[in-house]
Amino acid sequence: IQAAQETAQGKWDDQFVVDPFQAGAGTSHNMNTNEVIANRATLILGGDLGEYLVHPNDHVNMAQSTNDTIPTAIRLGCLWRLDELLEAVAQLVGALDQKSVKFDAVVKSGRTHLQDAVPVRLGQEFGAYAKAVERDIERIHRAADGLRRLGVGGTATGSGLNAHPEYHQRMVEQLSKQTGLELSASDDLFESMQSMADVADFSASMRTLAITLNRIANDFRLLSSGPATGLDEIMLPAVQPGS
Repeated sequence: IQAAQETAQGKWDDQFVVDPFQAGAGTSHNMNTNEVIANRATLILGGDLGEYLVHPNDHVNMAQSTNDTIPTAIRLGCLWRLDELLEAVAQLVGALDQKSVKFDAVVKSGRTHLQDAVPVRLGQEFGAYAKAVERDIERIHRAADGLRRLGVGGTATGSGLNAHPEYHQRMVEQLSKQTGLELSASDDLFESMQSMADVADFSASMRTLAITLNRIANDFRLLSSGPATGLDEIMLPAVQPGS
């Protein structure tokens, strides 16, 4: 336990020598972790490096496999700082909402394909920006719920072979306790083993947010163009002198 805690605290980060991008679905990284913990535990017990009084496969990797460990780690990694991201994006929604109120009386031309269409209020445009980002937050929340279903304990194929019958549920509870994340046990370990759809869904929700933010930024750039020959409908604060 001491060896695992030290590793989790980053004390032995310099011993992780495998490249982040690797073949084998994370086997090299999983084994690197097992070996670091096993060697450290062996030293604590008075043994020598490589003596493996605590064995990387038989002891450290007991009741688990790369096939359930790495997908679980990916899910936890995606969720790890999600609250921090969503808090920042929520602040953006609030700022856009404030501008929608401030600019509500400003009437301007609405456009389709950059051609003048019908009048709109600038506040309505900013309100739409706020709503678009707010809906992206909702999408991310829905996608994140899928990541909370953990298949750890399914071992190599999803059957849970060589793991205690209670290992799956207890491991999820322990991970939730250790990380502070709201996690749940997958109701189908085979599906969790063979499918990365939850991760793809989450990735899609993040990409959708990025597309929305890029669209808003491009709108701001166009609307602030000028001042002599552009639209010059909004004014962005100066960042630095240019040439």
